[in-house]
Amino acid sequence: MTSPGEASDPQEGHPDPGGAPDPPRPDTEDPHGPGVADAVGQIRGPAADPLTEEDQDAHFREGRDERRNASVFDVRSKRGAVAPNGTAIYNEVNYLGASDEVQVQSGFFDERVVEQEMHTYQPGENDRDASAMLHDLNVLRLCADPGEGPRTTAIVLLAEMCAPGRIGVITVTGSGSLALLPGKFGFLRRFDGYLLVLNGRPLSATTLDVIRTEFSAAGAFLVVIDRSTRDQHDRYTVRHVPPPRLQVLAAHLRARLEDHRAECRPEDGSSCTVVPDDQVRAWLDNPEVGKQATVVAHMCDVVELARELAANVHTGEDVALLVRRWDQRLYRLARKLLDQEDEPGEEHLKLRKQAFRIAYVLFFDHTYADVFTVAEMLSLKILPRFEVRDSVPQYLITDGSLSKLIHPEMCAPEARTPNGNGDHPRRARIVDEKLVRTLLEVAWHEYDTFRDPLLAWLVVLLGHSGFRIQIRAAQIAGLLATFDFDHVYATLLRVWARGNVAHRSAAAFALEIAHSDDRLASRVKSQVLSWAHSPDWRLKDSAARAYGTAIGAENVDAAIGALEGLGWGTALVGRNSIAYSLAALFEIAPHRVAEKVADWAHSDSESLADHAVRTLLLIARFQGGEPGTEDWPTLLALTSDGKPRERLAGLWRRALGSRLARRAWECLRLWLHCADRDKHLADVLEPVVLAAMAGPLNRPALFYMRVWSSQHGTAEFIPRIHALLRQPPDQGDTLS
Repeated sequence: MTSPGEASDPQEGHPDPGGAPDPPRPDTEDPHGPGVADAVGQIRGPAADPLTEEDQDAHFREGRDERRNASVFDVRSKRGAVAPNGTAIYNEVNYLGASDEVQVQSGFFDERVVEQEMHTYQPGENDRDASAMLHDLNVLRLCADPGEGPRTTAIVLLAEMCAPGRIGVITVTGSGSLALLPGKFGFLRRFDGYLLVLNGRPLSATTLDVIRTEFSAAGAFLVVIDRSTRDQHDRYTVRHVPPPRLQVLAAHLRARLEDHRAECRPEDGSSCTVVPDDQVRAWLDNPEVGKQATVVAHMCDVVELARELAANVHTGEDVALLVRRWDQRLYRLARKLLDQEDEPGEEHLKLRKQAFRIAYVLFFDHTYADVFTVAEMLSLKILPRFEVRDSVPQYLITDGSLSKLIHPEMCAPEARTPNGNGDHPRRARIVDEKLVRTLLEVAWHEYDTFRDPLLAWLVVLLGHSGFRIQIRAAQIAGLLATFDFDHVYATLLRVWARGNVAHRSAAAFALEIAHSDDRLASRVKSQVLSWAHSPDWRLKDSAARAYGTAIGAENVDAAIGALEGLGWGTALVGRNSIAYSLAALFEIAPHRVAEKVADWAHSDSESLADHAVRTLLLIARFQGGEPGTEDWPTLLALTSDGKPRERLAGLWRRALGSRLARRAWECLRLWLHCADRDKHLADVLEPVVLAAMAGPLNRPALFYMRVWSSQHGTAEFIPRIHALLRQPPDQGDTLS
C-alpha cells in the first residue's frame, strides 16, 4: 500500500519472482465472491508495476500516524504489548530528514463556539496552574487522556489571554519531525491564541523553547494537547485532570435549558414553565442519570446525554426509559442514515444521501475532498452495479450541497456551526466515533443486499492513489471481519494477501483490527502463522507485515523470532516488509530490536544481513531519547560506551558497503547534521563514525565528506570528520 511505505529505489528494483497473483481456476468460485468481482472487474485498473510498486519512505511514517489518529482504529490499548522487560509502552518518535517536511495551517473558531465552551466550562484540578503557566510562558502543554475534554479547557485558557475572534487551531501535516515547526508561524498576531493537538507525535522541550520565543515575540499564545502514551516532565507541561462528570453534566443541562426557555413557545401563549435549577436537580437525583453519566467512555458522551435530556424536557417520558433509549442512540441513528424513510425529497437524491452519509461516517476526520471522492465511488461506480434502475439518475451540481446530504444528528456539535472546529481544510466530524462500528454492524446484519456493494467498494478504494484512503479501507475491512471473519477473509483478505503491495499491507492492517477482538485473537495469530509457512512469497510478505502491527506487539520476542525465520529464506530478499515490522516493533522494544539487527548484520546469512541493512535505514531516522538526548538519533541514544557502540559502528560499516550504500550514506549524513546542534552528541558520534568509515570505506568516506562540506558551508561536524579521516590512523584509538 502506499503505506506504511517501503523505500523505493529504481536501481534496486527487480521483477517479482512470482509475477501477478494466480487467477482463480475456472472450476472454482471467484475469490472475490459472486457479485463483488463483477462489480470491480472493470474499474479496478491495471495491477501495479512490479518494478515500482514498493511503498515510499514517507508513507511508512505517515501511515503509522494515520492508523492511530482515530481512537476507534487505534488498537494499541485494546490488547497489551509485551516487551522483553514486561512493559507495554510505545515510544513515540520523530523522524530525521523526512522527505516531506511539516506544513502548518491555521484557522479560527467561530466566536459562538468559544462562547459556548466558556459558558459550560467547569474548572479541573490543575487548571489554575495551567493558566498561570500560559500567562508566564505563552506556551502550555496539556497532557490528557483521550476523551477527557482537554479541548474545552484549552479554549477557555486561551480566551482568558486572547482577543475575541482570534482563537483558533493549528493543523500540522507532513511526516517531518516536529523539531521543524519553529519558523513556520509567520501568521501570528498580537493576542492570537492557538490550539495544537499532537495525536501522539513527540514534541521535545527543546523545540518548545524555540516555539515559545516566536510566540512571545508576537504576543501570541499556544496550548498543545498531548495524548502521548508517556508522561512529559518539563516546565511547559501540566497534567489535565478533568472535573467530575456529574458537575459537567449539570453545567450542560443548565445551559441547554436556558437556551430552551429562550426559544420555547407554548401553544397557549404562556411562558415556559421550566425552572433550570430545579429541573437539573431533579435529573441529577435520578440514579439512572447518575449511573449513565459515570459509566460512559468519554466526556463528549456526557454532553450528548445533556442534550438528549433537555430536548425531552416537556415530553413527560420516564427518565429511566429516556436514558436507556439514549444509550441506543447510535443504533437508531444508524438506521436513520440507511433507511431515510422519514425524509422527503427527490428519489435520486436519496440514493446520493445514503452513499454520502456512509462515506462521511466511515471516513470521519478525513478532508471533505476525500469524503466527496469515496462517496462518489460508492454512489456512481458501485451501487449502480448492484441495483436495477430504469435510467441513470440525473442531478444538478447544486443537489450535492452538504445541507441536503448530511443528517443533522450525525455531525459533531462543533461541526454544525460553520468553522466551528477551526479545521482548515474542513474535515468530516461525527457525533461519536462509535458510530463507525454501529453503522457497519447495522448495514452488515440488517441489510442483506448491502454486503456485496460494501465489499466491492473496499476493493475499489484500495486502487485509489491516496494512501490515507487505502488505510481506512483496510481498517473498515478489519471491522467487518469482527462481524463475520470467515466471509470477509474468504472474500477479501485472502485475495489481498496474495496481491500487490497495497493489498498485502491492507490484509495486514485488517487483521490487526480483527485481532483486537478477543474472540478472534488466537485465530488471527494462527492465520498469520499459516501465511508465514506458506510456499507463496506473497503470503510470507503479508505475514511479515502483520508482525509489525499490534499482532506482533502482543509478544515482541515471538514476533522478532518469526521475522528472523522469514528472513533466513530467500523469498523476501530485496523486500522491505521485514524491515518495516522491525521498525514498528522498535517503538516497543528498542534495545531488543537494535541488538537483533546488529546480530543479523554479522550473520552468515546474506539475506538476514540484507534485512538488517534495510531495517537500519528506517530506524536510523528515528529521533528522540531520554531527557537530554531528545534530539539525538534514537539508535545512538540507546547505546552506551564500549561494546554497543562498536556493534553500531559495525552495523553502519555493513550498510555503507552494501548494495544500498547510496541510501545508507544519505542516512548517515542526517546524523552528522544533528551533531552540528549538539556538542555532546558530536563527541559521542565522532568515534562511531570514524570506526564505521575505517578500512576500505575510507576512500568513499573522504569523497562524501568533501562533497558535503562544499554543499553545506555552515556545517561544522562534517569538516571535522573530513579532517580526521585525512590523518594517518592511530592504532591506539578505540570506541570507548
